[in-house]
Amino acid sequence: MMKEEFKKKIRLIIILTGFLGSFGLIFGVKNLPISFVILFVSIFTIKSNLSLKPGLSFIKILFTLELLGIIAFYTSSQTTMITIIINFILVFGISFTSFHIFNNNSYIGYLTAYFLMFSRQIPINELPMRLFLLLIGAIFIVGLNLIVNRKKQYKTIETTINSLICEINEIIDLKLKNKKINKNDIKINNDFYLNIYNSLDYNFILRKNQENFLNIAKSLEYINILIVNTELSKKDLNYIKDSLDKLTKKEKINYPETKTKEMYLILLNIKIIENSLKPEKKKLEDKQIGKNNTLKIYKQVIRLEFSKHSIKFSFALKMGLIMSLWQTIGFLFNLPYIKWLYFTSITAILPYTNDLFNRYKTRIKATILGIIIFLSSIIIFDLMKYKPSNLVFGIIIIITIYLIILNSDNRFYRSTFTSILSIIISLMYIPLKLALPLKLIWTSVALITCGIFSFIIMPYSIGKESIINMGLYQKLNNKLISLIKEKCLGNNIEKSRLIILSNLISENIEDNKLHKIQREVNELANIILNYMEINNIKKDIKEDIIKILNNKEVDFTKTNINNQILLNSIKYLINLNKKTKKTLKSIN
Repeated sequence: MMKEEFKKKIRLIIILTGFLGSFGLIFGVKNLPISFVILFVSIFTIKSNLSLKPGLSFIKILFTLELLGIIAFYTSSQTTMITIIINFILVFGISFTSFHIFNNNSYIGYLTAYFLMFSRQIPINELPMRLFLLLIGAIFIVGLNLIVNRKKQYKTIETTINSLICEINEIIDLKLKNKKINKNDIKINNDFYLNIYNSLDYNFILRKNQENFLNIAKSLEYINILIVNTELSKKDLNYIKDSLDKLTKKEKINYPETKTKEMYLILLNIKIIENSLKPEKKKLEDKQIGKNNTLKIYKQVIRLEFSKHSIKFSFALKMGLIMSLWQTIGFLFNLPYIKWLYFTSITAILPYTNDLFNRYKTRIKATILGIIIFLSSIIIFDLMKYKPSNLVFGIIIIITIYLIILNSDNRFYRSTFTSILSIIISLMYIPLKLALPLKLIWTSVALITCGIFSFIIMPYSIGKESIINMGLYQKLNNKLISLIKEKCLGNNIEKSRLIILSNLISENIEDNKLHKIQREVNELANIILNYMEINNIKKDIKEDIIKILNNKEVDFTKTNINNQILLNSIKYLINLNKKTKKTLKSIN
């Protein structure tokens, strides 16, 4: 696994080298700073799979880069109250929209790109060239992403389903051969559904075909999780593999008798996929949500996203205020080369206080080591009576960037090489005698100020906030389960709002065992509601479902296998939800 990751990084380095070389040859050394802007955005967005909607992704990235370029041109040429407000809005917007607590955060790339352009004032006659180069950059960023994520392309419902089924079959083959499964190698992980959900822009109102697609993706993911995390018999594994093969061929599936809750859940999901793939299901008209309900959803989304319990809002506000503070100080006191405060703060501002001291200690140590390494290099050059040319500095910059990529998983090494890189780049506009002390001074000032903001002014404890948000998530789960009863009573139900709010709240919760179970409850309740919507449930079975929801005993043996699958799944859901409520109550 490590060897494969190293190969991927080397391939990435080769592509980036080719890009930088070509960029310099075609557009000249004068425009190389823009190539670094493109480079930073490329690196920090590379793990966001853009292959789901490459055209839309290109438009979004192009719009963002062009907007950053225009605003950087305007704000770098003057400092007024208006430009400070514009900077705050821009930094807040980038941080808020591109930050996710558990994913690689592209906000670092975009903010670094913005402040690189902000730090280099250009005359108005050079603005068209900058905007054109950013267009080239958007093409490169999306193209590189598609190359890196070429094995993850899910362009249509049919190709997505076939790809996922192939991946699940690979896991089954490993299980049948009693081989160890490395969970890090599994492409369909717990975040797969969320990635599709976000990438396809299905965050709010779902059309019927979109909801259908997500139901299939969720069911396949759920089957995969059960296969990986439970000990199924070889007979069950072979049955699953055979059923998945029949799904791709659109053949009828027979459902066997079973006695394990895992297989009941797997059979339930296979049945949902089978029904969702039927041609008549695809022709269903889009589900229309009333205007009042739509407005209600948006109001609740805004209330959640912009509350004090939202980690995205808290983080974006801190980032915006810090950057506005540096711009104001620079404007009032005309301090030299204050731009380092911006670049240090981008990585120094953390969303929550956990592990903050350790990160800051690492950053200070890395800065000092970076200065020592750089000074040693200068002394060696001086003893050799060699004065490095701009070309040599350019090569050193490229090598340093590659060392950052190769050590992306090691915080100390990554920070050390980043410090060296920032010193080298600063020499383009700062004398050496000022560069080294200012680097240390401004880094220390930025870390101390960011620490004060994070610990005293705007503290956010992910542990405490997770408990609060898990309480909100539990209430949504309870409401989602109550919809099963409403469905049995013949009432119209609308679960989209609950699913949307659940996903938004989940973003603010630290990954832990309890929340994993909560998510399973949420997903299973959604799956059961999907099943009940697709299939015609008989009156006596509805009565049995209501009994189970009211904690009454039901004899499953008197009904057929299809009903057994549903009833057992609901019983498992209720027991799982009781477990989460009990655990949550004990930690409050």
